[in-house]
Amino acid sequence: MDALFDQGYISFADGGELLVSDILGDAEIERLGLRAIQRLPWITPQHIPYLQWHREQVFKGKENI
Repeated sequence: MDALFDQGYISFADGGELLVSDILGDAEIERLGLRAIQRLPWITPQHIPYLQWHREQVFKGKENI
């Protein structure tokens, strides 16, 4: 998951919901087990600026799954 995040294939909304790049197809999403991840429960206000930066600068598209 760290590599997917670092390379911009996944990110997280301010509420912790998983965002998946449009680049990944349904088969890849299933194989990687991304549908099992709904949200990160431990997002704090300190995470919000970094998550916003990641979505704007690193994330490769958006699709909520």
